[in-house]
Amino acid sequence: MYIADADWRRMQALRDRLGDCPQLAADFALVYFWGRRDLPADLQQSWQLAQRARDSVAWLDQLRLLRSVYVLAGLSAEYSVEEALRRLRGEFSRESAIYADKVMALLNQLLLWLPLREVASGAGELALALPQGGLLVADAQGQPRWRDGQGAVPSSRRPQALFYDRGGRQRLRLWRPPLAQPGSWVVGLLHSDYGEAGDAHCTATAVAERWLITAAHCLFAATAESLLARQVRFYPQPLQQPMLFLKPRRAWLLANHHHQLLRGDIDAYSGSDLALLELPEPLPGEVLFADLAVANLASQAVFSLSYPNDTAPRSLWLSLCQAAPLPGHRGAAMVLLGLNCQNSAGQSGALIWSDDSAPRALGLLSANLWRGERSQSVAAGFSKVLLADIQRIMAGETPRLTEWNSLYL
Repeated sequence: MYIADADWRRMQALRDRLGDCPQLAADFALVYFWGRRDLPADLQQSWQLAQRARDSVAWLDQLRLLRSVYVLAGLSAEYSVEEALRRLRGEFSRESAIYADKVMALLNQLLLWLPLREVASGAGELALALPQGGLLVADAQGQPRWRDGQGAVPSSRRPQALFYDRGGRQRLRLWRPPLAQPGSWVVGLLHSDYGEAGDAHCTATAVAERWLITAAHCLFAATAESLLARQVRFYPQPLQQPMLFLKPRRAWLLANHHHQLLRGDIDAYSGSDLALLELPEPLPGEVLFADLAVANLASQAVFSLSYPNDTAPRSLWLSLCQAAPLPGHRGAAMVLLGLNCQNSAGQSGALIWSDDSAPRALGLLSANLWRGERSQSVAAGFSKVLLADIQRIMAGETPRLTEWNSLYL
């Protein structure tokens, strides 16, 4: 849920009218449920504010799904856990996927408050412990299910989400700021203006107070062989602060075989689609920077946070894909990883990680490339020599690889 700062100030000025305005009480209940960058999420406070909207239109409409979540959290006895789950699962059968997305987002917010358990199945499945007893688990479509808690043990893991579609879409919209690491990373939207050739956006992540990492091809227009963007803007919080942006002043790029990438040629492209962007000033506020690591060459599940083009504007999404090295596509700087999910424009440049308990970025999303008649999304994994060069560049030293090019934006 997004409420602009000016609207939030107006809401606060009307706080003494909560008892007379159920709609205002419902708005406050939602704000406290999701939280803001200046207001921690508070489930108890959200529930208390929701009570002021009881029996109103807002109670029946705006708070309809949240009432089921209050039941699962043990705050409400309006109906049973079974009935709460039935109501939430009903949203998955509606025509638009946004209803299922909202339910999964609501349930994932419970990660803030309900104890996390690891199910004794040997597969590392995670679940939320319900106050009424039993566990709340997700099925393959991300729908909530109840199961008994026998044999479940406390877990110290910190996943971004439990409820998401593990089937076709393998993607979940984050309706709140991401949780913990890597959610505390600055994952922003990178907008490139190519003049008459149009514009596009990618995803970029802060790796130091004045440095971003993204895909090199994001700086070039897809309709021209070598047209560099005439203006690049980085929006660190495009949803919370849509007018805040920084303009990178310099870019360091690997010799990225841009022409091959634009043609989608997976055999000619070497997996060097990486750019470091230098900002003219440090990012504002307290920032946790992404930690980079050498890519594991084993087949593994990888997560990413990005701004896909085929979703609501400026909305942040969590994605899960299976990654495996593509045979014969390992260069000195990066290794090319094939993904089993299809990424869309806008996701390029997003970092990928595999361990949700101590996430470290292993590479970044590149593009959809072609081999014959088949398209495949690929990522570029980091090597030891590449990471050493990145540290040298950010320290103002000369990189040792010969493949780097530097240009001013």
